[in-house]
Amino acid sequence: VLDCPVQISKDGIPFCASSINLIDSTTVAQSGFSNLTTVVPEIKAGSGIYTFSLAWKDIEGLTCK
Repeated sequence: VLDCPVQISKDGIPFCASSINLIDSTTVAQSGFSNLTTVVPEIKAGSGIYTFSLAWKDIEGLTCK
């Protein structure tokens, strides 16, 4: 059994990631995308940089924490 939470990028590409908030699992906050922080109270209290804010080509270039 493979358990994989599926997220969707801005350009509609599905991929496995543990969290919709890229700050939780990548170094996106230290990247050129740090200005994309958004508050979506239905998803998380506080701000985040979400998978639906970046295209897959941008996400795949991020470094895991």
